[in-house]
Amino acid sequence: MSGAAQSSAFDEFVAALFFGAGPTAAIVAGTGMLLGASAGLVGTFAVLRRRALVTDALGHATLPGVVVAFMALTALGLDARQPVALTLGAALSALVALGALQALRRRGVDGDAATSAVLCGSFGLGLVLLGVVQGLELPRANGLDHLLLGQMAAASRGDLAWLAAVAAASLVLVVGARHRLAAVAFDEEHARLLGLDVRRYDTLLLGLLFAVTVSALPVVGAVLVVALVVLPAAAARCWSDRLPVVLLLATLFGAGSAQVGTALSFARPDAPTGAVVVLVAGALFAISLLVAPRRGLVAAWLRRARDLGARRERALLCEFAGRAGGVDERALSRTERAAAARLVQRGALRLVDGRFLPGGLS
Repeated sequence: MSGAAQSSAFDEFVAALFFGAGPTAAIVAGTGMLLGASAGLVGTFAVLRRRALVTDALGHATLPGVVVAFMALTALGLDARQPVALTLGAALSALVALGALQALRRRGVDGDAATSAVLCGSFGLGLVLLGVVQGLELPRANGLDHLLLGQMAAASRGDLAWLAAVAAASLVLVVGARHRLAAVAFDEEHARLLGLDVRRYDTLLLGLLFAVTVSALPVVGAVLVVALVVLPAAAARCWSDRLPVVLLLATLFGAGSAQVGTALSFARPDAPTGAVVVLVAGALFAISLLVAPRRGLVAAWLRRARDLGARRERALLCEFAGRAGGVDERALSRTERAAAARLVQRGALRLVDGRFLPGGLS
């Protein structure tokens, strides 16, 4: 890419980032930000409750509903690509999958096993039905699987309004029930002892995940929605242990990932918007995992190094304290001399005529 082209792409990125690229780009960015914010908010409790895989199951379970809705509309002679009807079919299919998931768990099936069974079974059924539709060569059947990856760049004012409603409802429900949801997520048995109905709040969380998943279908698709639910929440968890802070950061990370990803996609039209948004969210999580002060890998490495240094100094102090006459500085290695010098600064040792003596001894 030439320098002029790079400069032009950067200018377009900045313009889209600050809503200066026209009304279409602003609608796409606003839609993505609302979805990212609601997904990050709800995803916090999904991550804490270890229900992130449920989003993936619900997303993949929408495919059979989309295909069945398409076939029904075609048989009735109606517009088979009508977005509202296809989304309704996806919602009904996801609702059936959610009911199956709850039924399996009530029968004592392990949570991950039940979720994986619903995910694989529903997605396999969807692929079979999709193959049947494509084999029948029905009109407008090509591209029916676009809901798997979404069409974020084609977001409309209707999508914006719908996601605004979902985001507002999610905010109200999460803020209102945050303490109870947190109690259930962190310690289920303790929540029961407090008199909380764990099943009710699990159902509330699953309902929120269902709403976010279905609303995300036209935007990022069934495959990528799980990334928007998990990555902002996981990144926020790296920065704080306080729930209000994690909720705020997850919301901001989700909205910010969508905004930056949309701007990057606008600057590079050949890049699919939904996938770029997910890549930005993944990069944000990777950065958080590395540099976050509490849970980051760099901070953990520094803590281990400090602990190791402290243990070595304690060992040296014990060694010096066990030698009544001290030890000659020339008999120590460079590392030992440095550690002994730090102990001198702390008053644990004294340096007298080139000899390290235990502090307080003459």
